Amino acid sequence: MQIGDGPRAEILAMQGAGFRKHIMVDNFISRYGSYDKCGLVRRDVYNHCCRENMKLIAKGDAETTVGIMRSGKTNDPDFFFEYVLDKEGRLKSMFWCDAQSRRDYQHYGDVVEFDNTYKMNRYGMPFIPFVGVNNHRCTIVFGCAIVSDETEGTYVWLLQTFMRANCQQKPKSIITDGEPAMIRAIRSVFSDVLHHICACHIEKNMQRHLYYKSLDEFRSLLYYATSQDNFEQRWSAFVDK
Repeated sequence: MQIGDGPRAEILAMQGAGFRKHIMVDNFISRYGSYDKCGLVRRDVYNHCCRENMKLIAKGDAETTVGIMRSGKTNDPDFFFEYVLDKEGRLKSMFWCDAQSRRDYQHYGDVVEFDNTYKMNRYGMPFIPFVGVNNHRCTIVFGCAIVSDETEGTYVWLLQTFMRANCQQKPKSIITDGEPAMIRAIRSVFSDVLHHICACHIEKNMQRHLYYKSLDEFRSLLYYATSQDNFEQRWSAFVDK
């Protein structure tokens, strides 16, 4: 579907401000009332943002970035990086981690969290850190990535590359937000790994969809440890209520 000049400008403005794609679509639907009236669907927004990102990635910038990574590999033999170019030779996706990050993952990689909400760069591209917690309860970085789109294929490549960087050692649990493409990629690559949605994202949705008097009861279901059977009973009662 062809996006009009007005919506196109609005999408670019929202992308520059760091809005997620599904939030952009929800914004249009809330204003116009339906998909038909706003003249676009979710895939149109994803495709348009991807095309604009590709236009912004200049060849010189990509070459400079790859050069920096190669220098890191020269100075640190255990430095790891991989990248993907599009058909026109422009940088599409890149993942990297240094020797310390790889050692940390071997020791503390039982639980990994990654989030694609960071877009503080000139291209508005998602920057994705893979992080964990060490024995001092300090946050540690296992690797970083920058991507031009948020599709299932890109996430599959990213997770597979993360595994190659760490000798195919899978985490026991992985924590993400509720991005549908990310969830599908995790099911494909980490089918036997426990997947959890980040509690802060659940809190945001909870406050948006639940009546305020039920929030404390929902938090007790979310945060307080109990047996599986007890949780199922309490959850069923909560839903019925």
